[in-house]
Amino acid sequence: MNLIKKLHGIIGNLSIKESVKLCTKLMPQNVIPSHFDMIKGNTAAPVKFINLMKIKNPEQKVFVPDLCKDILIK
Repeated sequence: MNLIKKLHGIIGNLSIKESVKLCTKLMPQNVIPSHFDMIKGNTAAPVKFINLMKIKNPEQKVFVPDLCKDILIK
């Protein structure tokens, strides 16, 4: 476990770099970052994920839904 995560009581979450690496390997049709702004201390901004994804895997589609809005995935 990452020491910084442990110190902040964050268990089991991927870092932004780990998330981008996983998405790049799996190549899902769409990526939806989630869990941001849900848990105190777990404060990674989705824009950081989006920006790194544009560098590492620019063809990957990333969708960030508006907070508290329903989405329909077909």
